[in-house]
Amino acid sequence: MKKTIILLGIFLFFSSLFSDILLHHEVPVSITPGEKLNLTLEVRDGFSNIFNVKVLYRESGSLSFSELDMERGSETDPVFSVAIIDAGSFQSGIEYYFMAIPYEGSEETLPQINPELNPFRIISEMPITEQSDFVLLSPDYNYSDISNDILIAISFFAVEDQIEHSTIRFFYDGEDVTSLAKVFSNMIVYEVKNAKPGKHNYNVTAMHFDGRKIKSKYWVTNVKEKILELPLNLSGKTTFTSYMDNVASDSEEKEDSNKWANFLMNLSGSYKWLNFKSKLYFSSLETKWMQPINRYNLIFQVPHFDLIAGDHTPDYGTFLVSCKNIRGIHSKLHFKNFRMFFTAGSSKRNVNGKAFDDSTFTGEIILNHTAGTFQRNSYSLRFESGNPQSFTWGLGFAKNKDNIESLKKIYYRSSIDTTQTVLPEDNIVVSTDINLALFNQRFVWGAEAAMSYHNINIIDGAMSIEEIEDELDQEINFPFDPIDFENIFVVNKYIVPFKPGLSNMAYKTFLRAFFYRNFLNVSYTAIGTSFNSLSTNYLQTDARIISINDNINLMNNRLAVSLGLNFISDNLYDEKDITTTSTNYFVQTLYRPDDKLFFKLGLNNNNSKDDFEPTTEDTLNTPIDINTMSVFLGVGYFVENINLAPTKFSLSFSNSANSDEVSESFDYKKNNIVLSASSKFTDIPLKTTLSYSLTLNDNSALIEIEDEDPVNEQLKSSYNSLYLKGELELLDETLKPYFNFRYTSFGGDIDPQTTQMFNLGTSYSITPATFVSTDMGVKFYQNKEIEDDNYSKFTWKMKVSQKF
Repeated sequence: MKKTIILLGIFLFFSSLFSDILLHHEVPVSITPGEKLNLTLEVRDGFSNIFNVKVLYRESGSLSFSELDMERGSETDPVFSVAIIDAGSFQSGIEYYFMAIPYEGSEETLPQINPELNPFRIISEMPITEQSDFVLLSPDYNYSDISNDILIAISFFAVEDQIEHSTIRFFYDGEDVTSLAKVFSNMIVYEVKNAKPGKHNYNVTAMHFDGRKIKSKYWVTNVKEKILELPLNLSGKTTFTSYMDNVASDSEEKEDSNKWANFLMNLSGSYKWLNFKSKLYFSSLETKWMQPINRYNLIFQVPHFDLIAGDHTPDYGTFLVSCKNIRGIHSKLHFKNFRMFFTAGSSKRNVNGKAFDDSTFTGEIILNHTAGTFQRNSYSLRFESGNPQSFTWGLGFAKNKDNIESLKKIYYRSSIDTTQTVLPEDNIVVSTDINLALFNQRFVWGAEAAMSYHNINIIDGAMSIEEIEDELDQEINFPFDPIDFENIFVVNKYIVPFKPGLSNMAYKTFLRAFFYRNFLNVSYTAIGTSFNSLSTNYLQTDARIISINDNINLMNNRLAVSLGLNFISDNLYDEKDITTTSTNYFVQTLYRPDDKLFFKLGLNNNNSKDDFEPTTEDTLNTPIDINTMSVFLGVGYFVENINLAPTKFSLSFSNSANSDEVSESFDYKKNNIVLSASSKFTDIPLKTTLSYSLTLNDNSALIEIEDEDPVNEQLKSSYNSLYLKGELELLDETLKPYFNFRYTSFGGDIDPQTTQMFNLGTSYSITPATFVSTDMGVKFYQNKEIEDDNYSKFTWKMKVSQKF
């Protein structure tokens, strides 16, 4: 498909430079197995315009993205934050990007250009293991878990090439519970449900290849006794958060206020052989005009059977069901060598459109409506046989169909000409997969294949064979009448292509190997043009994807290297005149010569181009050749010999460039420097953080002017930010008052703008189970060119949580 590169350059130029939302993110140094990943996203401009922010993430080398909603900060502390729990299990690193959803307008992503191809990447760093063969990753030493549920994770990465894995034994309270634990290639995980109050000890032993027996130290976890005893084991946590702000301005248009609140409760418990969990999340931002924000579910677990009622994100395979929240009933029947999964519910609810005045220039009054959303019902079934530790085979089926009766006609047909404004769809997918694991899962090979049938418009229902032949002007050899099977799948002229073939298929194969402290991941994926699975998220179609990733740990894990190559192309079966290809390669290194110093270096390059050959007759279209490159340098050092306050210093520099190599329609350059220092005073209970950030942008784009040659528009801008935070730790670190200040300024070829933000707050752990925090902030904004834009804002936020 031909592209107009000048229009693309103009779009990127204006969307990035004059957007109401400006985002920034500092990539963490690394992720460590067994630990969650905390991410923050700074909103440098347009915080009040953002409704919600999502982070989309995946393990490096994987195909599909999972998503999480980020926790909202405030106008005076403009950050979104999130904790990715399962990042601790990503041995090959993590890839992610952010998606900001505004109240009005289109979504903003970071990175802005091709975020799926150029995501942020974090290297996976194994613990430094000079002192011990076994390292406790979770829980913390002498950890007290009020919920009585303990997840024990122990790494034996340092000796994984030196021990016989079949001899690994895990002991809990003196009892060998290895059969109940999960033993991976370099880690053992054991989950304790409803642990009794008191101290619990555990350790690991194994046999060395030379016959020596090695064992870990004894770790101890202290579980405190519950204050209130119930007839059944019950624990949980509730959290209530509220927020409000108020704007003062000389302009009446800016005077506004905003408020929201949410409530979260997690419950878990057991009674004899029954385990149960529940999650309830309610937000005041829930509205009937959007898809649900509220989430709730109830989980029951008995031997060999799980039942979930409510919101759940099942994972039945890359092409079948993945990364999609489905509200309904989910079940799992599981035995050692056989498992069955079933889901029935809806992935979308019906949302009515809004009325608006569509009167004509003749004075005729016409009330029209924006397009609504049909309720999408989802059903899926998966069978799986075999032992997950060695060999499994799976077979699955999924059906997704929009319920036409869920919307009135005014919400899917125009009031003027009765044309459809939204199309109801029908979709079925059948998939099968196999997985083979050898050498204690050090070598894993798998393959998955799926076929889909997708109808993009079922509004008029199924058609007879004669009607279809008349519409398509071709003979259809169907062994049955489609009308008789309308309840299973709607067959009419809107199926593309009508006859299934390779374009309806998707398949992938992958190889994961862990040897000599290398984690190698190689995969090949092909997804046909017409393949579509409505029960998956963010799955690219018409794509051939080759991915090679390797994560290497050397020098007793003091040096970590991550490198990869990804090749993506479309036009899988030569159905189009033009083929577009993207080639991406990256390398990251992290070196820690000791526990105080680290160096980090990263390089990422992506090139996207097509094989379009211009002609003298076609003057509008040009070939695509877009190049994106970024370089990152970072260094950090912990200075212990500052007697007053030992301090961690860090300095990072990043450079990114995006350019059109063929038409030179745009050329964006960005440099960013961040210097920070975190101190903890020895004589007073004070922690401080000081950070300075400087961003320089040098952008140019070709602007097309009617009847004239394109003009090269150049724009240079700068951003300065100074951040200071001080926090006291009082009453045995249970009371933590804090103050922070942030100053920002924009300059260059844009309006000079400055902001000053002050926050004063405190957190207080009243008891080990009760936590309260509150925060008040003030923001002052000045635009030196447009004084009417100046305003001030007051914010207040409070959070209360209770464990039981």
